[in-house]
Amino acid sequence: MVQVMEEDGDGVKTLRSQLLFWGFLLALLPALLLGSFFFRGIQQVGEAGAYIELNAVLMGTAGIILIVILLIFWSFYGVIGPLRQLTEAAKAIREGNFDYQMEAHVQSKGPLEVRELFYTFARMAEKINMQIRFLEKANAVLGQKEERWQLALQGNKDGIWDWNIFTNEMFQSDRCLEIFGFEPNEGPSTRDELMATVHPEDLPAVTRKLTDHLERLAPYYEAEYRRLCKDGLYKWVLDRGQALWDDEGTPIRMAGSLTDIAERKQMEEKLIYFSMRDSLTGLYNRAYFQEELRRLNDGRYVPIAVIVCDVDGLKLYNDSFGHLLGDRLIKKAAEILANTFRAGDVVARIGGDEFAVLLPNISRETVEKTIIRLQNSISEANEQNDEFLLSISTGMAISHDKSINLTRLFREADSDMYREKNKRSQQIRAAITRTVVRLLENRDFVAEGHTRRVAELCVHLAAETGLPVEQREELRLLAEYHDIGKVGIPNKILFKHGPLSAAELREVQRHSEIGHRIALSVAEIRPIAEWILKHQEWWDGKGYPLGLSGDEIPVECRILAIADAYDTMTSDRPYRQAMSHEEAMLELQRCAGSQFDPFLVNLFSKSDPRHWVQKVG
Repeated sequence: MVQVMEEDGDGVKTLRSQLLFWGFLLALLPALLLGSFFFRGIQQVGEAGAYIELNAVLMGTAGIILIVILLIFWSFYGVIGPLRQLTEAAKAIREGNFDYQMEAHVQSKGPLEVRELFYTFARMAEKINMQIRFLEKANAVLGQKEERWQLALQGNKDGIWDWNIFTNEMFQSDRCLEIFGFEPNEGPSTRDELMATVHPEDLPAVTRKLTDHLERLAPYYEAEYRRLCKDGLYKWVLDRGQALWDDEGTPIRMAGSLTDIAERKQMEEKLIYFSMRDSLTGLYNRAYFQEELRRLNDGRYVPIAVIVCDVDGLKLYNDSFGHLLGDRLIKKAAEILANTFRAGDVVARIGGDEFAVLLPNISRETVEKTIIRLQNSISEANEQNDEFLLSISTGMAISHDKSINLTRLFREADSDMYREKNKRSQQIRAAITRTVVRLLENRDFVAEGHTRRVAELCVHLAAETGLPVEQREELRLLAEYHDIGKVGIPNKILFKHGPLSAAELREVQRHSEIGHRIALSVAEIRPIAEWILKHQEWWDGKGYPLGLSGDEIPVECRILAIADAYDTMTSDRPYRQAMSHEEAMLELQRCAGSQFDPFLVNLFSKSDPRHWVQKVG
């Protein structure tokens, strides 16, 4: 670029200074010539002649000087001025001031070449300015897109990686490293180092998918695999990317994203687990069992056996103690079954109280020994548990035929189980009933000897009313089991010393309905089921649960109400002392006609019930 800067500290000569210098020389030359001519003329012709010649010389010199001045003025006005403006514009552009308006400083006069140069330079600066503004706008748009992309990446918590295939170097974003517990600038720096962190079981599949994409057999690369973290544990990730090829089809670069899918994998594993597992027991469910029936039905696993098990008395426990205890009963049965059979056997819960077991490649003798071991385990569990009596009915079927249909074999085992259940049903019910009664006694609902004394009072009062012997014996059974439904009421309510809330009172009043359901389930006490349901009805209709009154209430229930109330009042309780016989009789008479049958109360008062229970104590 031509130097047009003024002579300052740098000592650079400008065009203007050079023009001034040469203009001065041009003006000085005529003066020197004039002086030389003047002194030479004086020497030759004298003063007069010299004066005449001097005028002519002075006029010529003045003309030359005027011409030089005009040339200098023209140079400044026509050349130096535009060039100076051009220099100022160049300085402005150099300093980044692209808004400098060159047209406002250009002169309309001057050499055409200078003006064309000025306008050309002005157009060039304008185009540069336009390009810069375009680049600024493009850069702003690019910045917005980059910001949007960064926000999107941060929002979905994905990591970014870039692989230079030629150098094998890997770039991984901070988020990519953070997924595996690394700090920035830590972790694998090459593709080989990264592949060394892939779980050995997943490495072949990852390598195959990556190779397929690089060879253009797959449009993109996508793989789910486990990768080693900084803490030494493996984490599931979703790896996706796409390669860039050169004109010869050689992959040169590949970039992609990495997503942490550890939580998703855990959820998938849970879904898979619960899709084939029973949520209560953890055993396989019915759907999985049926799938195994189909899978093992190809004849390769004979001899094969099926065992069907049914938990006895589950409904009775649910009705008596609630479903929480019933669930504990089921879980205990499942625990024993899981510990009894082989690891390769399929143990499943196929119904509410039903279990089934598939035993491939097993002999009949081994199956029979396994069933015996199961029953022994149940007996041991019952000895260690006083909460319930676990009883399981079993049925078995086995086949050596390769063409056997396992569904039919399952039905045979199910039928065998029901035959055993029916054969020992009375024994099972009696044992469970004894357990319920034992639990009732263990919870200490009543004072010692209460049921026996109530039974004697009922039988004697029934005799006074003229009831036949058969009804008196049933009354004895009612006296023993009328409160059996209380086993289903929580202890915190039954043994509460203060007054019951409305909700607690409703809960207690459920015991007659619970007892009714229990009695219907047990053959031995089924005849008194209706009396258990109605034994809390009052003579005036204010009892529960049906609100019966007067003679609508069975006489057996009316007799029991008086006998139970008398013995309760005359027995010690943790929260009060016993009443005297006289006080109890007065209370019965006070409640006659409301809670109790007045005729029976009158009949009871004429006797001395103390003699009836003397032998019982």
